[in-house]
Amino acid sequence: MTTGIGKKIKYYRTKANMTQEELANGVVSVSYLSKIEHNTAEPNSEAIKQLCDKLQIEPTRLEDEQIPVLTQQWFTELLYGKLSTAHETFQKINDEFEKIIDADLYWLVELHTLRYYLLTNQDQKARNKHQCLEQNKHLFKDVDLYYWYKFSGCFHASNSAYYRAFKSFKQAEKSIQADMENYQQELHDLYYHTAKVSSDLYFTFHAMVYANKALDYYRSVYQLKRCAECHMLIGIANKRMYETDDALRSLKLAMTIASEQQDHQLLAECNRLLGKVYKKNQQPTNALNYFHRSYQWVKNTLSKEELTIAVNLMKEYVDQDDLIQAEIWYEKVKAIIKKTKPKNCFVVYEFKVYQYLIFGFSNSFEVLMQKEVLPFLKEKQMRMEYATYLRITADYYYQMRKYKLAADYYQEAYQSIDQIRMKDNK
Repeated sequence: MTTGIGKKIKYYRTKANMTQEELANGVVSVSYLSKIEHNTAEPNSEAIKQLCDKLQIEPTRLEDEQIPVLTQQWFTELLYGKLSTAHETFQKINDEFEKIIDADLYWLVELHTLRYYLLTNQDQKARNKHQCLEQNKHLFKDVDLYYWYKFSGCFHASNSAYYRAFKSFKQAEKSIQADMENYQQELHDLYYHTAKVSSDLYFTFHAMVYANKALDYYRSVYQLKRCAECHMLIGIANKRMYETDDALRSLKLAMTIASEQQDHQLLAECNRLLGKVYKKNQQPTNALNYFHRSYQWVKNTLSKEELTIAVNLMKEYVDQDDLIQAEIWYEKVKAIIKKTKPKNCFVVYEFKVYQYLIFGFSNSFEVLMQKEVLPFLKEKQMRMEYATYLRITADYYYQMRKYKLAADYYQEAYQSIDQIRMKDNK
């Protein structure tokens, strides 16, 4: 009889939408079933057989030497981002789940299922899976814990909780084991994700260090797309350090790779980031040209990328005091949001704030900032964005001649930026 019988019974009971009372009825007490499911009682073989019969599963271990091979194949496909084959393998794994449990691979498969949902943009399923794993993390072994930290980091990053993601990735770095499958790929994938979330947090030092570590490896194994992504992160870091020439060099290297790979999303992002560099370098015409080129690569895709770039264009026209064009792009952003219905998304808050910058302020602006935008940014610890929108609020109060309130918001904005410097230097 399999030592994981409790886990197996609980899994198939839940899958059959049965309560413990329904399964236990006529076989064992509910309390005894609960102990079996949590592996805290010595299972009675006759009781186990009856419970398994009701669930139509085998009480004995189903051994299949191909199961570890199949699961490792899936893990590797997810690691390398091969989603077309990963989908097919995932279906095979689901068909063999009883054997997965019997092979003691349950938690590894469940953890990778979280990653699969994230990669395939199944947001609600990812939230449900993360919640389930959170409740059971005390059961994880060493290798399970590594993946828990790593994929939790990916989950938090996808929900804009960048500092929580950063801490999770750092815990994963401490937990990774050199004898695990695909160790070098795993390690440098982790470095890349740490660099990405560090960039999102404006931790420029960390972003530069981890992006360069990852880039050295990806160059050596000719993983060109990831090379381009690392070059973009290095370009962002150089822009923030006012190293304009280095920023342009890194981004144009990324652009060359993206062009060779004919990767439209990468091309869109390269052009968007080049626009950001030229904007910071006080070249508004060049900035707009690159933002428009960026938009052409994702136009009419109804994607997160299209929404982000459309918001960038709306904001840029406001910054250049071209409110006619800003209003045109406001309407485009509005249409994208209406069709895609993004949830808990920072760019939606940007859209709401810039409505006032385009059409004029009213008292509802204060409610939006105090009740929605600033609390969201503070909760997510998006300190640079928090500082930016604190300053917008301060400017509003200054124009309203509420100088004490304006001063308080300016001071808090300064403190938020100072916290970035302190945390990046740790």
